[in-house]
Amino acid sequence: MSAKTFALKSRAAIESSENAGDRVLVDTHTATLCSSNDSGWVILDALQNGATLDELVTLLGQVFSVEEQQARQDAMVFIRRLASIGLIDER
Repeated sequence: MSAKTFALKSRAAIESSENAGDRVLVDTHTATLCSSNDSGWVILDALQNGATLDELVTLLGQVFSVEEQQARQDAMVFIRRLASIGLIDER
């Protein structure tokens, strides 16, 4: 498996309110707001500092007790979606 690191672009900001659970991903260039489920937020948190696909798979498995194959598929789909809206860097 490739050792590519994925990270949110600097224009991507995660904003939260005082209310528990109220979080949005903001594209600061387009003012686009995105919401996500709990697994998405775990991935987004990891991507703020950069993470490999394997690290994301391990994290999802630990937090949600999902099988490796499912975690890998979920992480790849999420990364592709972020890439399609221009919010992910690959290193």
